[in-house]
Amino acid sequence: MKNTFSLLALCLIMIIVGVSWGIYEYAAAHHLTVVEVETIIKKYFAPPPPRVVKPPAPVKPPTPPVPSRPVTPTPPAPVVVRPVPPLPPPQMTAEEACQMIDQAEEDYKRLRFLDASANLTLVLKAHLSPELTERAVELNKKCLTFNEVIQSIPKDEMKDLNGMVSIQYTSGQTIVARLLEEKRDHIKVKRQILEKTISIKEIHRYTKLSPEDYQNILMENYQKRVNRLHNPTAEDYYQLALECYKDHLYPQALAMLELVWAKDKDLLEPTTAANNNQDNGLNPNNNSPLLLPIPTAEVGQKRAEADKYYNEGKEHLEKTFDKGPDFDKENEEALKCYRKAMELYRGIQAARPDDDSLDARIEEIGNALIYIHKQTRLKH
Repeated sequence: MKNTFSLLALCLIMIIVGVSWGIYEYAAAHHLTVVEVETIIKKYFAPPPPRVVKPPAPVKPPTPPVPSRPVTPTPPAPVVVRPVPPLPPPQMTAEEACQMIDQAEEDYKRLRFLDASANLTLVLKAHLSPELTERAVELNKKCLTFNEVIQSIPKDEMKDLNGMVSIQYTSGQTIVARLLEEKRDHIKVKRQILEKTISIKEIHRYTKLSPEDYQNILMENYQKRVNRLHNPTAEDYYQLALECYKDHLYPQALAMLELVWAKDKDLLEPTTAANNNQDNGLNPNNNSPLLLPIPTAEVGQKRAEADKYYNEGKEHLEKTFDKGPDFDKENEEALKCYRKAMELYRGIQAARPDDDSLDARIEEIGNALIYIHKQTRLKH
């Protein structure tokens, strides 16, 4: 232990001697005096001066908020609506007006009545000559009236040109019907409301028709109906126009409407046209002017009688399917039977209004009467 302290003391003495010798050598090399050497030693080895801590600055009390003044909303300025001056009529030359009328006539021929009317409306807003104005007014009236007519036709009455078949019987007679079912030994077809299953043994051949082929047949039927017209009335032309439109024979439908326009414009008025579409009162929803209920004791007997007339009418109507030589006779017999059945069923319905089966039967007979009426009018 003594040796350790001696060694440490010896090291300390050697450090001091070394530092002193270094200071001496530095002072001799820079020609420094003792005072300068002392100043340097104090500068680098003197302890730092004590740190002066400044007292904290006094905290100012918070300034009380200044009360705000109530803000009075500024009322909005009144809105002044200035009237819009009417637009001046379009400046259109006679040549431009003629071109627009020609375009309207092209749309009219394609039965695009609303497009044609839109062009004619623009033409009529311009200052035109009396001749051009009269021409545009007349065509615009036709467009609006004819459009009302075709819009009144139910969409489900438009004929589907697909799925038709031409059937030639072994007897040589040919009919066109819609193919419902095709089997090895028979086919099932439909014409209007009538369906029939035909044995292959009765058929010489049958051909499925393309839409173009079927439309050609409809065109032939149209020509036959026109040729059968003798002293036709405006009503005849009107009904033929409706049938042509349903058959997609649009140019022919327009031609028939033109004839109605020339003969009797009033027939094309909406109320008149609606009455004409009721098939001369054969609509089953039309109420009879006087309908007396059948006495309760006779309901069973009258129901059996009504069913008898109904079944007979159905048999006669089915015999008109092929439009054979007895067509007129069978059609007339079906009409008589169905009318008798309808009268009896409606009397039973008045006695038993809660019988739902009568509603379906009366509706079925009503549709059959409408079909018979159309067959009589458009027989081909």
